[in-house]
Amino acid sequence: MIYLINRKANILVVEDSPINIDVLLSIFKEDYNIYVATNAEKAFKILSKRDIDLILLDIILPGMSGIEIMKSLKENKKYKKIPVIFLSSIDDPKVKTTCFESGAIDYITKPYNSLEIKERIKTRIKLIEANQILSNQKNVLEEMIRLKTDEIIKTRDAAMKAVSSLVETRDSDTGEHINRTQKYVLVLAETLVIMQKHTDILSEEYILELERASTLHDIGKIGIPDNVLLKPGKLTDEEFEIIKRHPRIGYNALKKASLELGDNLFFKIACEIALHHHEKWNGRGYPEALSGEDIPLSARIMALSDVYDALTTERVYKKGFSHQKAMDIIKSDKGIHFDPNVVDAFLISEKLFEKTAFQSKNEESYEPTEIE
Repeated sequence: MIYLINRKANILVVEDSPINIDVLLSIFKEDYNIYVATNAEKAFKILSKRDIDLILLDIILPGMSGIEIMKSLKENKKYKKIPVIFLSSIDDPKVKTTCFESGAIDYITKPYNSLEIKERIKTRIKLIEANQILSNQKNVLEEMIRLKTDEIIKTRDAAMKAVSSLVETRDSDTGEHINRTQKYVLVLAETLVIMQKHTDILSEEYILELERASTLHDIGKIGIPDNVLLKPGKLTDEEFEIIKRHPRIGYNALKKASLELGDNLFFKIACEIALHHHEKWNGRGYPEALSGEDIPLSARIMALSDVYDALTTERVYKKGFSHQKAMDIIKSDKGIHFDPNVVDAFLISEKLFEKTAFQSKNEESYEPTEIE
């Protein structure tokens, strides 16, 4: 396989309207290799000769419809894993549902907003890159286990962070979220040890693997459709239910890897964090509504780190809160959302949180908040 990261992506456009073809070519021809087919026969002919990374598929076509072509793709072992995005002027929820149920990864409505479609395709290509890296992780990790050298461990960490960063580019924040939360997790774990809390769990090896595994907490966002994940406004109840699937998606992917590679502390912690970092101390979180110490310690530490970063970071739908405001919110959620011991550790080490947050934003100078 020639990895996508080493070449331009090959995109197959299956569209019979000359005007729409010209529009798509004008948008994408500089960034990608574009192949055009006006019907099913021509599309499969191109697929037989080229390694296609992404298909943009119209619904209404001469001969076979887009949905019929999609069915044929999914029945073909060679083509079934190629991501497909439907293009259509039909803005009907039932049609969209049918397309997603057939295996589509996204649905873009005509007429095209050139900036929007360009960004959505760019995001999807980055996701394909992430999936290619993930598909190669098994070999990399097996080599790591065999050699057990510092160099291989660093390679693993860099690869995992690269995958996580690609996932973050699909969301409203950047890969800096990963770096910040990784630091917050380490600070909390080390502070808990100083407090003589959970010392039976928080060994030096455990804390090291906790810090590394934290980068994968949102890996399940790979499986969330762009139209939900990238939505700038408030989510509907139905859309939020889709978002709530990402812990289970991430857990399933990591668990599969861990079963193939055998017992491994890194994957054990990564699975716990991916699945449970949205649980709440009072049992009102998701996906399993665990409460108290039934929630793994790793996930309880990750939960506070993730929320603090979300509060203090600017997103498309909100301004970032000050450190003091974020601290007040976390204090008020002690014993409700967060483990009381973890909140206490945060309050002891909050200056380190504030410093990390400010340095990440490239502030010219850091001045700690005065606390009464």
